[in-house]
Amino acid sequence: MKHRVLLSAAGLCIAVHSCTELPLPDGNGTVEIILRSPSAGTDTKSEDPSTDGITDANVFVFNREEELESSTYLSPGQFRYKDGEAALLIRTFRTYPLTIAVCANFGGRITGITTLDDLKNKKMYLAYPDEYRGGIPMSGLLENATPDTLGRLTVRLVRLMGRAGVRIDRSALDAGISVNASSLTAVNSPRSASAFSPSSILNIPEAFTTGFMKSGAGIMPLNTDERPGLSHEVWIYALENLHGDSPSVRSGCTYLELKLDYFSSGKVSAPGKYLIFRRFIGNGEDNCDLRRGYSYHYVLKLSPDGLTAEGWEADTSQL
Repeated sequence: MKHRVLLSAAGLCIAVHSCTELPLPDGNGTVEIILRSPSAGTDTKSEDPSTDGITDANVFVFNREEELESSTYLSPGQFRYKDGEAALLIRTFRTYPLTIAVCANFGGRITGITTLDDLKNKKMYLAYPDEYRGGIPMSGLLENATPDTLGRLTVRLVRLMGRAGVRIDRSALDAGISVNASSLTAVNSPRSASAFSPSSILNIPEAFTTGFMKSGAGIMPLNTDERPGLSHEVWIYALENLHGDSPSVRSGCTYLELKLDYFSSGKVSAPGKYLIFRRFIGNGEDNCDLRRGYSYHYVLKLSPDGLTAEGWEADTSQL
């Protein structure tokens, strides 16, 4: 989805147009800024964040010396959509090239910015791990740019969150064994992330006590098959958290924790007790880089007894 935003430094003017009706810049210092949301890639359920939606945005225009030329905050009530596009106007001094920086879905106006460095040092904070009703926080930076012949500049937005999708493969389970998902949590979910630079948390207190979690109706897709033996996919979200190739819970790496109700002739999980599987989020078993804008896919392929799965750490202590 593409959102067109025109900004006006001298009083904010809002107009709604279809794609063919959007007026071109008047050649007198007006620049059309297109905010291009990242593609969602897959559909999400209603309880998931809006992966592409923009409900508020801070838009900063810097001159060639990286000093602030203008800034505009677009609140939720100022966005008007028709055919998926919102149009507003801004005029700039004709001192190209320009640098355009955008912080979308941060939930309020960003103040105290006079230079580009000021903005690059800003962080986005979440009040709770699934604070996403206004859409996933996103940022975009277009540096040293000159408008095209139509007076347009395109800023590509990147989500500050990464997401991990989990499926359960029960195809190898022995007869008489039942394994049903109870909850899926992103443990060590960061409370904050830098808007424009790589982010990581250095210790556990910088993470939420309980991270982004799916349970109840939100976890049910893991207990229904998309095709024989393989469940549907459930998504979990967290802000960027980069720790490289030395995974460690104590260092603050984000990891998945999947709790399951288990039943067999020899073992059973009592009420409130679970078979638990854990794994770090990253590229491979020995990597713990949860990157902004990335989607990770994992399959919990259960062994015949349902007590182990390759690539996952199993905790059977509660059975």
